[in-house]
Amino acid sequence: MFPTRHAIQRYQQRVAPVSTHDAFKTLQTAAVTARRRATPRWWTPISPAPGLLFLYPATLPGVCLLCRDGAILTVFERHICRRWAFEELPPTTQPGRHVPYRRPPAGSLLRDAA
Repeated sequence: MFPTRHAIQRYQQRVAPVSTHDAFKTLQTAAVTARRRATPRWWTPISPAPGLLFLYPATLPGVCLLCRDGAILTVFERHICRRWAFEELPPTTQPGRHVPYRRPPAGSLLRDAA
């Protein structure tokens, strides 16, 4: 697996602020020993598609390497992905703001229809 420049930059931004050479070597060695999956784990924000491969290295827990055709395209970090998921939710559906269901009174739906 060969890391792209974008993947190296994302590794430096999301996982560890290291030199470009160190990021390149770390991604290359992590990709060799990583667990390969065709479907992402629940926290990964990308849907599966033909040709995409999701690598989850044991040496970098909480990191996902997105690959296609032998190239590492980008890097996802679990804590950042979870933060993205909560930022995308509308304010009424965020945890702790659950509105309980109230059953309408008997016959109220029939009155509205008339």
